[in-house]
Parts: sequence; C-alpha cells; structure tokens
Amino acid sequence: MALRHRHACNVAITLTPTGEWQTAQSVTAEARELLDCLTPLASRPAWVVAQLGQSMDGRIATESGHSHYINGHESLVHLHRLRALVDAVVVGAGTASADNPQLTVRHVSGTHPARVVLDPRGRIPSDLALLNSDSAPTLHIVGLA
Repeated sequence: MALRHRHACNVAITLTPTGEWQTAQSVTAEARELLDCLTPLASRPAWVVAQLGQSMDGRIATESGHSHYINGHESLVHLHRLRALVDAVVVGAGTASADNPQLTVRHVSGTHPARVVLDPRGRIPSDLALLNSDSAPTLHIVGLA
C-alpha cells in the first residue's frame, strides 16, 4: 500500500515496498525522520484510528460534563483531516444524542466517510442531523429490544 501526501507544492511522497520514501525531489534526513512515523500506517492495507478530544489539563469534558468544542480550531481541522482519510466514523448513542454531530469533512478537502451509530437500546432521537442528511451514507445499528 502506498501512502501519498500532497502539500501546498503538490509533491507526491510515496512509501515504496522496501520502506523508502520517494518523491520527485530528494527527501532530507529530517523529513525522512518525520515521515518514518507514518510507516506503520502506510505499510498496512487497513487500520483503525481512534480520536479523543482532550483539553490541556487532560480532561475530556468540562467540569459541568459538556464535551462539545473542548478542543480548539486546530484540533477540529485535524479531526476533519482524519475523517477524510477513513472509510467510516463510528460513534455511540450517547455521543450522537449529546453532540448531534454531522460526522462529515468540512474543514479540509476530502470525501465524507460513512457514518455509523451504535445504538444498542434504540434510544437516539430521530431528528438528529446525521439521520436526516444525505451528505454521507449513514448506518444506524440498533439492538434488539
């Protein structure tokens, strides 16, 4: 599997089967060191990415329990970058109900991943944005009562 990255200069960087990074320009030792952390992702045909929003003090929610927008804008852009790389985004019923997320790519260029909601007790409201938008395929998995 080849990992291709295009930055502002539209230069393709490819990981060869022998584990070397290739580009039309030479790859500096410093760039190679940074790219080497991506080797495990680029050398496997499939992988899973987990993302967790966390504040500087290590919290995943405010003291009142709110987790929406606990991160800054840069973190949101990074999250959308991750979404643009994956086939599906999976959330639980609690997150879907509390945050009413769109689970789409909006802050970067890319294809919207499929949205998957795990709802074992069938408790999410039917008016959620992701259930009423055709911007991305949505799979609502409900358990048996």
